[in-house]
Amino acid sequence: EERDIWLAIATLRAQSGYALLIATNRSLDEAARRRIASALFSLILRYNIISDRDRARFETTMFSAAKAISDGGGENAALALLRSLSPSDDDIRQSFATLSFGRSQTGVAQVLLRAIEYKLRITEELIIATPEKVHLEHIYPQRPPPENRFADHDEYVGRVGNLTLLDHRLNQEAQNSGFVDKRNHSYTDSAFYLTRELLTKDAWTSADIDERQRHLCDLALQVWPHDL
Repeated sequence: EERDIWLAIATLRAQSGYALLIATNRSLDEAARRRIASALFSLILRYNIISDRDRARFETTMFSAAKAISDGGGENAALALLRSLSPSDDDIRQSFATLSFGRSQTGVAQVLLRAIEYKLRITEELIIATPEKVHLEHIYPQRPPPENRFADHDEYVGRVGNLTLLDHRLNQEAQNSGFVDKRNHSYTDSAFYLTRELLTKDAWTSADIDERQRHLCDLALQVWPHDL
């Protein structure tokens, strides 16, 4: 789990977080290292990704937290600095309502959805495969046939509520198919909770994307709580 966070930080383009993790590894025990890594990951998702706040302030805080640990301030001093940046839940809900990812942000969207998928699982029996084997699926397709194209296509196609995880073979089979075909021939074979939740749907509209966006926000607030 700690290794996954180290790797995710590069994908999330929050490399200044490494200064804090390195300081933590030099000075604190394993349990404290895990708590700091988890808090840092939560902050990156809340502050950088969902709320898109000032990255310069984030970087300054990372170096201050690293220095606090190196100077003997310990875990609590670092956590206090991280918590001072954490946006409120109301701010998160407001930002999450229109959270969207473009083509260059596929890795970031995967990190977010993978963490939520793990939250939905009661046990830790399943480890999600690498992005080469598990693709980001656009439920409403990126290139739909003209007759099925949303009038507000650009607004909804990249929304996190329109994204899920899918085995690369199933994803290739789904391609730009209509929702019912995807549901019956691809989603039904998926082991992901996030994807299997779609099996109850008879159609997929912009209203469904908005509804799922709110559902994912509720889950996100559980995965990355305000107090980190």
